[in-house]
Amino acid sequence: MERRILIVSTASLLAMLMAALAALTHFSAIHSREAKREQMEGLQLYAFYGLSQEGVGVHRPQLSVKLPQGLGKEGVTVENDYMGHLIAIRIPGAKEDYLGGNALLARTDHIKGMRMEDGLIEVAMDAVYEAESKVENGYLHVDFYRPWQVYDKILVIDAGHGGSAFGDVKQKLMEKDLNLSIVLELKSLLDEGGEGIGVYYTRTEDKNPSYEERIRLAEEVRADFFLTIHSNSSADGQMSEENGTEVMYDEAKGDGSQQLAGICLEEVSKALGSKANGVFPGNRDYLLRSSKVPTVSIEVGYMTNQEELQKLASSTYQRQAAQGIYNAILRAAGAVRQ
Repeated sequence: MERRILIVSTASLLAMLMAALAALTHFSAIHSREAKREQMEGLQLYAFYGLSQEGVGVHRPQLSVKLPQGLGKEGVTVENDYMGHLIAIRIPGAKEDYLGGNALLARTDHIKGMRMEDGLIEVAMDAVYEAESKVENGYLHVDFYRPWQVYDKILVIDAGHGGSAFGDVKQKLMEKDLNLSIVLELKSLLDEGGEGIGVYYTRTEDKNPSYEERIRLAEEVRADFFLTIHSNSSADGQMSEENGTEVMYDEAKGDGSQQLAGICLEEVSKALGSKANGVFPGNRDYLLRSSKVPTVSIEVGYMTNQEELQKLASSTYQRQAAQGIYNAILRAAGAVRQ
């Protein structure tokens, strides 16, 4: 009988302790919430409780940061490093400790971390996002969208080689530089008239992303097609009479790469007035073989041909090559839309 009473008493005591612990936890959560609440005002307070100043159901930005007094959108820049999954927000006049006394609210699970240094807020994302920003009531608001939420069609452009990977080198001219010059000319054309196409670049400076990083970008943004730009050389690397434009594709895939290669060959050779050598199987190429989106390699011209090498080094010829690739992109995008 005494043992039964002891068991009941012990059970009652445990129940009381559990209830007290739950109440204490709830009180601590409320206290913590209210403590944070006391530090907030205006927009901060509404965001904290999941509301907006206009009420429930109004869109709330995924990232908001209070700006220095008098600073408008024209003074703020938002830059996107797609390869590194980084979004850089530059706020003139904001020192390293700026965020310590100013509000920064993040309402998305896709932000992995943030760093503030000399007016730069670096936001690390978990994938590639487009950042759309506006300034309102003294706050910079930023929303993040996946590429396919913004664009009808998506393209990735790769300037072959880069960094310590020179590619072919002839008469002090490096293939990596020729490829990049053409891509930068192409970028200017697409920036002016991209026709609603989202364009992502594996590099726009002298860097050497790995093959895996280049391929990952194309797959991550769900690219409709992927163009890698190169300059050609003879089989033995010696100067020769061989010249003209060629395009390679992976013949082992039935993903439309061959048709894309044909469009690129036609448009680029037409723009350059170069000999159209044809489209060629390229399954041996790691990038073409490994990419899971339609991918072609455009070999603009031969560095081992003296006349074509001089043309490839010319800014005029580079612009013409870019125009041909641009024409091919618009044509291919139209075919994809159909």
